[in-house]
Amino acid sequence: MNYLFGGYPSVPTTGIVAAGLDHGRFSKPQTLIKADYTTYFDSYNHVLATIQKTAGKGGIGLYDHNGKLLQEIQESEKPACYLCFSHDGRHLVTTNYHEGTAHIYAYDGQLTLVKRLVFGDGAKMHCAWFDKADQRLILSALGLDQLIVLDQELNELKRIDFPKGSGVRHLVSDVQDHYLYAVSELSNEIFVIDLSDLSIIQQLSMLMDETQPSAGAAIRLSKDGRHLYASTRGQDLIVHFHVMKNGQLELNEIYHCNHQTPRDFLLSEDEKYMLIAYQDSDCIDSVALNADMALRETVDTLKLPKIVCIKAFTQ
Repeated sequence: MNYLFGGYPSVPTTGIVAAGLDHGRFSKPQTLIKADYTTYFDSYNHVLATIQKTAGKGGIGLYDHNGKLLQEIQESEKPACYLCFSHDGRHLVTTNYHEGTAHIYAYDGQLTLVKRLVFGDGAKMHCAWFDKADQRLILSALGLDQLIVLDQELNELKRIDFPKGSGVRHLVSDVQDHYLYAVSELSNEIFVIDLSDLSIIQQLSMLMDETQPSAGAAIRLSKDGRHLYASTRGQDLIVHFHVMKNGQLELNEIYHCNHQTPRDFLLSEDEKYMLIAYQDSDCIDSVALNADMALRETVDTLKLPKIVCIKAFTQ
C-alpha cells in the first residue's frame, strides 16, 4: 500500500509522489507521475486519473500503476478542482470551480465525454459524489449554497438548499448510504443529510472561536462509520465527531494542528494514524490515533510542498 500526494505546481516535486508508511513513519518519497497541477486524483482498478494541465490548459491524465501515461484529455481553459470515478468504474466526473461546469465521462479503459453540465461561473462547482449503487450523482455548488442531485440518466432531480453563505464544499456518506455529510467552506459547518428524502437533519459548527477567520476543507469517515473528521484552514483544526446510531454527530475532539493550512487528510489503511497535508507549511504529518481514534502525538513528518490531495493506492 502506497500513499499518493499531489498538489499545486512546485519545484522540485511537481506531480504525484508516492510514499509508504510503516508504524507511522514514511518511507523515502518517489515521484510516480510528472505532471503539472495535480491538485486532485482518484483511482479505479489500479488506474489513476488526475487533474493536470495539458498544453497550458485544464485537462485529465490517465496513468497505469507504474505512472505510464495511458490517455490525456484537454478539457477546459482552467483546470478542474475535483475528480472521481463511480463505484463501478464506468464513469468519471470532474467539477470546475472557476468555470462552473461538470464533465461526465464514460470509462471502458478510455475516457469518452458523455455530458457537459454548465451551471455558470458563480456556481463554483466543487465536488461530486456517487451513491454506492451509482444511481444518483450529487454535485456541490459552493457558490450557490446547493447540492444538485442527478439521476442515473444525469437528469436533475432536486436541489438541496443550504443557508446563504455556507459554501458547501466536500461530501462523504456512511457505510449504508443512509446519511450524507457535507463540510462547508465559508460557514465552517458540518451538515447531515438524510438520503431517503434529501433533507438536512443536523447542522454543527466546527469552530471554537466564531470571530476568527477559517475555511472548511476536507471531510473523512472511518471504515466502520463511527468517526467523522473535518479540517478547517485559518484556525488550523481537525474536528472529530462520534457518529450516533441515528446518523447524527456528537463532538468528541478539536485537534489543534502543528502547521499552517491543513488541507486534505486521510486515515491510514489500518486506521492507527492520520496523514495531514499542510498546504502552506509544505509538509505532511503522520499523527497517531488512540483507541477512541482521537488524534495524539505526531510520529513523523514528510517534507513536500503545496500538497492538497492524499489517496491510498495499491500498485
